[in-house]
Amino acid sequence: MDSRSRALIALATAPGLLFTAACAATADAGGGSAPAVLEAAPVALDASIQTQWEYLQSRYDGNGDGRVTPDEYTREGHSLDRWDRDKDGLLSAADFEGGGGGGFSRADMIQSMREPLARRMMSRYFQEDEDDAIVAPSELERAIADYDANDDHVLDPDEFRARAESVKVAAPGDDSPMIQHFMRGMDPWDTIAAAVDADASGTMSASELDAFYAKMAEGANEWDLVAMTGGGGGSGDDTAPMTGPAVGTMAPDFTLEPRDGTEAVSLSSFRGEKPVALIFGSYT
Repeated sequence: MDSRSRALIALATAPGLLFTAACAATADAGGGSAPAVLEAAPVALDASIQTQWEYLQSRYDGNGDGRVTPDEYTREGHSLDRWDRDKDGLLSAADFEGGGGGGFSRADMIQSMREPLARRMMSRYFQEDEDDAIVAPSELERAIADYDANDDHVLDPDEFRARAESVKVAAPGDDSPMIQHFMRGMDPWDTIAAAVDADASGTMSASELDAFYAKMAEGANEWDLVAMTGGGGGSGDDTAPMTGPAVGTMAPDFTLEPRDGTEAVSLSSFRGEKPVALIFGSYT
């Protein structure tokens, strides 16, 4: 590894910036290489996150000071107002009730969001995939008939589970880290039945499913999932969309001085010599 490569890696110690560079040992056969590009990294959520505040803090508190400022809250088209209960212009644990100031627990959220979660789960299992953003009444009727193996207009757990996985559709927002986190490990039948099985019979009748569909449609003639959840971000979740340059965009040039006092390094100095992978993130 040459001195410039070592210098790039040394920059990882710069305050507030996690900067790593992986440099290939050789250039391509033509003597050059593709320009450096910005690459998107998947979001990883700590399995220990159990409350609203823990999630928001882990997602947006870039400097680790226990607060989320408007500049840190990067969800496009949304503001802190929905969470800022003390109206001080930022988020902190004090804004969240219950759980020792941490907001609802995961179990509390599942209970309080029983109907929206049931709607999302039904959107996965009771529709066709020709238009995954819309669940029409006709789709619901066909789904009930398809699941109802003995044609008694009542679904039981065995009937549902025998068919469910083969007809699952990815609804809008299912790739949201928030949706994945709070729906992790939830049983589809139990999630739907919690809101639909009004008489607690352990089964769901066609009339119960129809009634729940009508209730959640709120006078509309279909479930428009994107409109119901306020956009493509999932079931009212708080997921930040990808921002900044698109994947494949040439990275802007910059020059940084390593803390060890070695020679300053510019990204452009690698252009045409060897591939460079950049990974940015905050560790503070």
